[in-house]
Amino acid sequence: MKYFLVAISLFVSIYSLAGQKVKVLASSSWTAAYVYAAGIENVDILAPVDMIHPSEYELNLNDFKRIKEADFIVYGGYEVAINELMNNSSVNKEKFIRINTGYKMETIKTSVNLIASKTNTLNVARFNLDSISNAFSAARELIENHNFKGKPVIVHFFQKDFITEIGMIPVYVFGPSPLESYQIKEIADKDAVLIA
Repeated sequence: MKYFLVAISLFVSIYSLAGQKVKVLASSSWTAAYVYAAGIENVDILAPVDMIHPSEYELNLNDFKRIKEADFIVYGGYEVAINELMNNSSVNKEKFIRINTGYKMETIKTSVNLIASKTNTLNVARFNLDSISNAFSAARELIENHNFKGKPVIVHFFQKDFITEIGMIPVYVFGPSPLESYQIKEIADKDAVLIA
């Protein structure tokens, strides 16, 4: 009977932990996309979605409650607020999950799997990663069907990896800051078929 009660207690504790939803605070909408792909539904976003440069977000008093309540904080490493938080606060460093935020499929897989491994959502993450991989394949097929494979394109810094993954060749990369007048001249001199 004693072993039965221990087994029941253990089962109940495991079951109750499994039923709890993990709460993740993402540094920006970009890192939040990786969190959603990892299978997390309870996601809060630190920097406002409409912020032009979310990496420059500054913490306010209301954020500390959100930080305290989060089971994990996902960030890309370039966020001023997160770096300050990690260096100047007593927040448990185990809460922080640093990911890479590029658009190469391998980068996406690595980052999503890192989050999923810490949040116990690997099955959902695998399904979502298959869907993302299928979207990449569909984009490659579309590029091929419209004879754009291997063609030169002008591309924004954040889209370079994706454009390369789907089979086009970036001949000029601009950004992330706004274009300067000399860059417009340089872009006009390129023989590109598309600006992405």
